[in-house]
Amino acid sequence: MDNVLQAIKDIVLIAVPIITAYITYRTNKKSKKELNAELEVRLKEQDNETANEIKKMQKQLEVQNMQSSWENSTPTTQKYIDEAGIKRYGNVSSLTPLVSQIYQEFQNKNLDVEDLKTLKKMLLSIQLPAEDEELYPYEIPKLMEYKKLLRYIDKLIANLEANN
Repeated sequence: MDNVLQAIKDIVLIAVPIITAYITYRTNKKSKKELNAELEVRLKEQDNETANEIKKMQKQLEVQNMQSSWENSTPTTQKYIDEAGIKRYGNVSSLTPLVSQIYQEFQNKNLDVEDLKTLKKMLLSIQLPAEDEELYPYEIPKLMEYKKLLRYIDKLIANLEANN
């Protein structure tokens, strides 16, 4: 009986570490699903990195295109300035931000009739090319917005005077 117990003890002493090692191995072994999930996460990370690199490259390309466009348009702009004159160029090129700023003023504040008349007088004092003289294609959209603004101011003045 002692021999049997001793044999069982010996078997248990040998078997327990083997069974423990086997169980540890099986629990630490990753399943196919876990490996696929881990692989999918890594692939998404790489896709994101690739997308970021592509975005960086696109931005660099946009900057290069803008620089190229600027370099190509600079001679054209300089030719226009030479032909039209610095004062005319400055007055026409300043129309877009001026018109935009005036429209913002209309939205922000209530202007009375006198303010509108003063504004119109100041706008008309800007030296711009006349409609009957030669115009450059660059000038036409800016002058159209300027004319629209003047008509809008006229309507505002007429409405305010009609209400008074």
